[in-house]
Amino acid sequence: MAAALVIAERIRAGSDTIGALMKEYHVGYPVLMRAVLQEMTFQEYRQLTKKKMAVVAKGTRFIPGCAAWNKGKKVKVHPNSIKTQFKKGGIRGAAARKFKAVGQISIHRTSKKGGQRESRFIKVRDGGPREGRWIPYAKYVWEKNNGPVPEGYFVVHKDGNRLNDELTNLLVVNHHYHVALQKARDPKKMSGWKKRGDVYGKQRRQINSEHKKMQPKVTAWWECVYCSHPLEGEPPDQCPKCNCGSFEQVTRQEKLYV
Repeated sequence: MAAALVIAERIRAGSDTIGALMKEYHVGYPVLMRAVLQEMTFQEYRQLTKKKMAVVAKGTRFIPGCAAWNKGKKVKVHPNSIKTQFKKGGIRGAAARKFKAVGQISIHRTSKKGGQRESRFIKVRDGGPREGRWIPYAKYVWEKNNGPVPEGYFVVHKDGNRLNDELTNLLVVNHHYHVALQKARDPKKMSGWKKRGDVYGKQRRQINSEHKKMQPKVTAWWECVYCSHPLEGEPPDQCPKCNCGSFEQVTRQEKLYV
């Protein structure tokens, strides 16, 4: 642009903005910026814009101790607005239909390969993470009568019925004792687990065998330092080709693909 120098001086003086110059010269932002950057660096332009923004913000920002315009004034609220306002502690809609109070017991169903499993849970709190609002009712009954469950242990049912939460049917066990309890309760189930474990182990051994085939093969031999004559086995006292007595070991890796 022929007026690039004039535009740059007006921006340095701070008398005009980029938007006003675009309207005055009837050009777009890219054309105007190319003209500006012909007469000044981008760093200078950024400093000028930041300085101007600071001056504008200083005249419009709130001053410490400044009172709000509506301080002490009573705000008029339309009656229809009051009807739809949220009330403290109130819920409505789908949340009201699904809400369950603390202490309420619910049956949770989970799908497994052998069918659905049902367990009884109790709500212990409203706030906090969603995962901690409900706990197994068996754990609740145990802790109510015997105190907290030790770390690494959990509550199980002796007869395997998850809905029988009587205190006499509850037992606190660790993982190893739980497996032994299930084995004593249903040996056929444990044999099925063993078969699946054997199949998994066979698959793992096959994968490991294939993985070993993919490992690089390392070969090593001795060579003469002067004539590079390869030698088999341990190096002799003298090279059979040049009668030299200096040798070095050479290694090479080969990638085998299966």
